Amino acid sequence: MNDQLLNDLANIIIESLKAEIQAGGHTMTGALVDSIEAEIETGVIVGKIRILMNDYGLAIDQGVPPERIPYTEGSGRKTSKFIEGLKRFAQIKLGISDQRKQLSVAIAIAKAAKKKGLPIKGPARFIDKAIVKTETAVERLLNDWVEQWVYILLDFTNQQKLILKGD
Repeated sequence: MNDQLLNDLANIIIESLKAEIQAGGHTMTGALVDSIEAEIETGVIVGKIRILMNDYGLAIDQGVPPERIPYTEGSGRKTSKFIEGLKRFAQIKLGISDQRKQLSVAIAIAKAAKKKGLPIKGPARFIDKAIVKTETAVERLLNDWVEQWVYILLDFTNQQKLILKGD
């Protein structure tokens, strides 16, 4: 399989994923967008593109159901990575600098998430959106590639016929 074709396909998909993440407002620090990359494996006949991103990208894309939210109201725990992450969200995304307000917002978000899941407004589905938006470009690229190879094969066959006729 052609390395250039796989690289071109990967770039189309990656750029579409990045655009969908940004369009959905899922760019608090930009780390998710920056983490997207492709691993490409080529073989003689088959090639494989594996798109990688930070793990939490799938949680944003597919959502996290309420029963998987790591928060129990009134648990009395002194620390929670989940609450700390939500406090950071309150600081960076919402611009809240007061630590008490950050905690208050984090707990409010955690309570809502425990009822509705995350993201609160539902799964982002940016992967599905990116795939749909790249279908035409991917199809065009594959058609061009197949057409190029058919032309090369036909040209090779015609050259073989000329050689045979020349004998």
